[in-house]
Amino acid sequence: MDKRYFIELTNRLYRLTFFFPQREPLRHKIREVADEILSNLTIILEGDIRERRESAFVVEGDIEILLTLLELAKAQNWTEAREIDKIQEDYDLIKREVEDFNEFTRKKQKLEQLPSSSGMKEERGEKGEERSPSPSPEKRPSPAREKTSPKKEKLNKRQEKVLKILEKREKIQVQDVQDEIPGTIKRTVRRDLGDLVNKGILKRVGSGKMTYYARIGQQ
Repeated sequence: MDKRYFIELTNRLYRLTFFFPQREPLRHKIREVADEILSNLTIILEGDIRERRESAFVVEGDIEILLTLLELAKAQNWTEAREIDKIQEDYDLIKREVEDFNEFTRKKQKLEQLPSSSGMKEERGEKGEERSPSPSPEKRPSPAREKTSPKKEKLNKRQEKVLKILEKREKIQVQDVQDEIPGTIKRTVRRDLGDLVNKGILKRVGSGKMTYYARIGQQ
C-alpha cells in the first residue's frame, strides 16, 4: 500500500457518500473521519519515527470509528450494501496492518524501558564458583536509576499547559485541550499528547472517541 492507494480509497468513499442525503450529518462525519485517516496515513508513510508511532495509534481508533459509521449508513439503504462492504474490507485491511505496527511498537517500547545492565553481572569460573566483579570490589552507585524524571525544558508551552490542566482533573481528551487552548488543531494536540506518552509522563487509555490521557500512576 502506498499514498496513491490511500488517496484513491478516500476518493471512493467520497463517491459513495454522494448517494447519501445532502444534509445528512452521517455523510459529513464519514468524510471528516476519512480525511483524518488519510492525513495520519500520510504521516506514517512520510514522517519520522516519533510521528509515525503517534499517527499509527490515532489511525487504529479512527478506522474503528469509520467502520462503525459505515455500518450505520448501510442500515439506511441509501446505496447498495455490497459497495459499503468493499470499502469496509479495505479499511479493515489497513487497520490490521496498523495494529501489527502498533503491537511491534509497544513491544519495542517495553524493551527500551527495561533497566540497562550496570556491568556488575557475576562472573563464573569453570566449576561455577562466583567471582567478585572487576576491577574494584567497592560498591558504587548504579547509574540505572539516573535521569528517570522527565526534562521539563524539553516540553513546549502547549504540553506544559496540558500538565497544568491535569493538576485540576484526573484525565483529559483531545477536545478538552482544544477547549483550554483555542485555535489548536486536533493533529497538533494529538502529537503533543503522544510525545508526553513517549516521554513516560502520560498514559493513553482507550481508543477512538473513548481515548483519554492521564498522568502515569492515575487510574
